[in-house]
Amino acid sequence: MREQSESGVLALIGPWGSGKSSVLQMTIQHLKNAVGGAGTSMWSVAELNPWMYSDLESLTLALFSEIRAALPDDGQWSELRWKVGAFGQSVSPLGKLTGLLGLDSSELIKLVAERVAGDTSASAAKRTAETALRQAALPVLVVMDGLDRLAPEELLVVFKLIRPVGHLPNVYYLISFDEQTLLDVLQRTDLVGSNHQHPGIPGEAHPGPARPPGLPRPRQRRHDHAPPERTTGLPRGVHVASGVSSGPG
Repeated sequence: MREQSESGVLALIGPWGSGKSSVLQMTIQHLKNAVGGAGTSMWSVAELNPWMYSDLESLTLALFSEIRAALPDDGQWSELRWKVGAFGQSVSPLGKLTGLLGLDSSELIKLVAERVAGDTSASAAKRTAETALRQAALPVLVVMDGLDRLAPEELLVVFKLIRPVGHLPNVYYLISFDEQTLLDVLQRTDLVGSNHQHPGIPGEAHPGPARPPGLPRPRQRRHDHAPPERTTGLPRGVHVASGVSSGPG
């Protein structure tokens, strides 16, 4: 995926109880233990539980807090951590910042002063973070498990976060869900309608929900009606889909 785009989404799809969470944990441990030629980690991994946050602002701040925490803690990465954190702050109301970061009154006053004094617009902060992430060339994988457990409005918040807010250079997303449950939830939202043929199953006769923009589509075998390809080594019923995005549109 890194060869195709500087940002993207990878989905681990399978029914409940099929072992998706175990695969995610093995993947996380493998990436954390992978070391490059210079003896440094090849990937940074951030884990985000979207069901802990009910609105886009809280989830956005949590995302960038997790990305910042996942970056190496030595001095050479301090500027990158600061710029990523600054972008998260720029798109979050001050009330959210105090609650999630536990700021005291003096820290809150300082933050208000910084926002008033400088160029702290979200677009400017995002450009700064994008430049820093691109130059650092350290890929970050954000792992979100169990999207099918979310309520419809919470699921929409996640999609809004990934595109366009979370679309950043060298930031990739690994999400897991039961596809049918997820599509059933989406059908109860304004994002998709029920009067569309399911695009993932060619020739299907009964109507089904349309697939939302950016949701990875399962890889198909050579024959149209064959089930999605099962990657070697994954539990039965679990398969992988990828979605590459060249922009936040």
